[in-house]
Amino acid sequence: MELLSFGATECGSKVEYGTIICGASNPKSNDESHTFIFMRSENPKDPDDDGPYFELDTQSQGAYNIVKALIRDGDSLSIELDQRRDMVIAYNRIQVDLGKCTKREKEKFFESLEKVFIDNKNIWVTNT
Repeated sequence: MELLSFGATECGSKVEYGTIICGASNPKSNDESHTFIFMRSENPKDPDDDGPYFELDTQSQGAYNIVKALIRDGDSLSIELDQRRDMVIAYNRIQVDLGKCTKREKEKFFESLEKVFIDNKNIWVTNT
């Protein structure tokens, strides 16, 4: 299993044009730069809603409905991806430490992430 692990220096969320967008990145780190986002229509019953979208670093590494599990352990989030033949992301698992994000940023991020996966609650595992 290919693992990417990094510490985010910022995270957050917003709603723009009826789409929930939340993510994290590490621009204030000396480590290799990474960004991930989750997106979903604010209204999951919208006929144009294709389900949760996940993207790592660029649009070329993004796809709908590939998240298999979200594991929250305090300030840490592990994102497990479903391997498919058309997989465009080089990693099966992304481990992110959100400890450097502010408390409010983390609250908003996790609130929005729950909305993105509103009809996929079975993927959530919370250790704390």
